Amino acid sequence: MEGLEVVNKKGDKIMVTSKEAKDLGLSRFVKIYSPDDKTPPYIKDVICATPVLLNVTRDTFHVKCEFTVQDTGSGVSNVRASFVSPQADALLHMTADVNKDIISSDPKTGEIILSASVPVFPGMPSGIWKMVTAMPLAPYVQDRNRNGFAYKGVEPSVLWTRPQFEVFSAPDTTPPVIQKFGCSATQVIIPFAGEDVYTCQLVVQDDLSGFAYGELAFENPDRNSTATLRFDANTRQVQFSRGGIYVPTLTFDPTAPGGMWAVSKAGLMLSDAAGNVINYNPKELNDRSYPTFLLVSKTDMPPKEEIKSPASAVKVSYSIVLASFVGLFLLQRG
Repeated sequence: MEGLEVVNKKGDKIMVTSKEAKDLGLSRFVKIYSPDDKTPPYIKDVICATPVLLNVTRDTFHVKCEFTVQDTGSGVSNVRASFVSPQADALLHMTADVNKDIISSDPKTGEIILSASVPVFPGMPSGIWKMVTAMPLAPYVQDRNRNGFAYKGVEPSVLWTRPQFEVFSAPDTTPPVIQKFGCSATQVIIPFAGEDVYTCQLVVQDDLSGFAYGELAFENPDRNSTATLRFDANTRQVQFSRGGIYVPTLTFDPTAPGGMWAVSKAGLMLSDAAGNVINYNPKELNDRSYPTFLLVSKTDMPPKEEIKSPASAVKVSYSIVLASFVGLFLLQRG
């Protein structure tokens, strides 16, 4: 290509050379896949690695599936599939892209093998995870021209070698465990037209599925509103295996009712990723020397103006009197 000729409606022409096009950031090449390709690719086979053995010594493990896909036109672009747990209460999704997940290819036949994987964790449901064939999660394959096909309502085990995987996992039946818990103070003092903060720190860990979140609610003295500390990913300061250090903060301003705020009857609630929950009621918190109340005090009046000492007041008065006598003397002489 010698250059790019640009013509306007009047017939004026300008030639942009390859070098000028490059300097302008224009591409010197045009990639054409197959403009007449209107046929989607198809999945020839699916083989998933199985069984998957999970234990507490590993945080995560990856399930891998290989998809053999064929297309004789523009070429395969991507393939995706979803898997449902044995109890049909959890889903896993995997996607393979030709730009990064290709294992092998045969230019003569247009056949390629793509690898896709998803992380699994200790405590996830044991049993056979099957491929979902209901829309919009049915297996789907697409080519570069965006021709796609969804395998809706089919029986995967009839079409492909091993479109499922089996998980052997120790069930997570225990809730998270507190390693350390404490709060910044037992009293919050709200200055006039200002605010004060209350902070708690929770160090917690779970044995299998991992800590999910926790809550601690304080009721105001009138018992008609609450202020809740939430321990979750948004308040996590340090993350470690299946747990972390969480530091949420409550902010009190002059609108907050003053008096004794007490922990609600629900107490401190903790939950792991498998749904195991534990509650520490106020008595249990008190037995563990954990915070169960918070005193909120407020400065209702603005700061008083500076009051001068009696000596200063006398000195000022004496100066005024002296100035008056001097003025009177000058008037008499005048």
